[in-house]
Amino acid sequence: MKKIIKSKTYATMMEHRAAANPNTLYSGRKSWANLKFKFPVFKSGKVSKYVKLLVSFGMTGNTWVNALNELGVKPEKQYSGYFSCYRQSLLNHGLIKKSGRVGRKPKYVLTTLGDRYVSMVLRRTISMAPRRVV
Repeated sequence: MKKIIKSKTYATMMEHRAAANPNTLYSGRKSWANLKFKFPVFKSGKVSKYVKLLVSFGMTGNTWVNALNELGVKPEKQYSGYFSCYRQSLLNHGLIKKSGRVGRKPKYVLTTLGDRYVSMVLRRTISMAPRRVV
């Protein structure tokens, strides 16, 4: 797959990331929270975990735990730092935002930027699908 570097969507994501600046002096999470988002689909054709999370949020929204359950992550691993860095990175890049609560848990929805990114990824994923020659 081609890198998603020269697109306006990626440039806007990097502007959001620069404004959020997760690498400040007293920030809890460091550079790991800066996911690159350049390669959303692997060479094998598998879609990355963060794209699946974004699709599960969609425009209607979902809680973080429910999205991880849909992804198939075991409950004991859901609260690890690994997935909290995913959430922090998605928030820093402006792909998701908090939108209300379900009980005590915050509900996340895609922003318009996140919707543009997901549609761009899915469009390129469909074009990468192997074609059968008959």
